[in-house]
Amino acid sequence: MREHGFTFTLVEIILVSAIIWILVIIGISSYRKAVLRTRDKEAQVMLRSIREAEKMFRLKYGVYAGCGNTSQCNKMLGLDLPTGNFSYWNYSVNTTADSFCSQAVYNDRSWFINESMENPDLGLCP
Repeated sequence: MREHGFTFTLVEIILVSAIIWILVIIGISSYRKAVLRTRDKEAQVMLRSIREAEKMFRLKYGVYAGCGNTSQCNKMLGLDLPTGNFSYWNYSVNTTADSFCSQAVYNDRSWFINESMENPDLGLCP
């Protein structure tokens, strides 16, 4: 005879465990997407800052400033883009006589912006 209290069968325990694992998997997937969106927003904001700094640089010196990495961009453009352990992105700027294209690259993700764009776009500089 069953005593009063809570007892669970093996099937109930397995079912509850399966539901918990499904929720965990969904949660991890949602978390990764949120992290990716946040990192993308960081790159977009920084690329807009680079675009504005490039416009100011051109007004002052008559040319756009090219830079091969984030540290060089900070030095050339007077910016404070995150570097080292504080950033996932590497920023660079390619220039021609009358244009520039700046890009942010992190693993297989990349964003770019040029002098005529208001907002960054996915991909590398053309």
